[in-house]
Amino acid sequence: MKSINTNATTAFAGVGTSHKDISRSILLSSTGTETDTSISNGSYSAINASIPPVAQVTHHPNPINTRPTAKLAASYDVERNQRLSVTGIYHQDAYQAKASTTVIAAFTVGF
Repeated sequence: MKSINTNATTAFAGVGTSHKDISRSILLSSTGTETDTSISNGSYSAINASIPPVAQVTHHPNPINTRPTAKLAASYDVERNQRLSVTGIYHQDAYQAKASTTVIAAFTVGF
């Protein structure tokens, strides 16, 4: 079995803002673009003696090199050492032009 690898160097540029008020709440937002500055995709070939050779196949031949990203987050300090937070992240996939949205809810306790 042969493994296929993709290696990429990615740069991210964007802007963000945060706001903390006296009610122990913090709001964060950011938006930006990530761009692949270099990318190397693997390829594979298949050979079977009973059938004609299969042409070489490149792993993800047409990646989307520049993709949007965004993040929204809110947190509330329940107590001095306890925080409740919700974060939403939007990200476009480099290979299928499909977007994903992730939501993370967390309760953190410090010691």
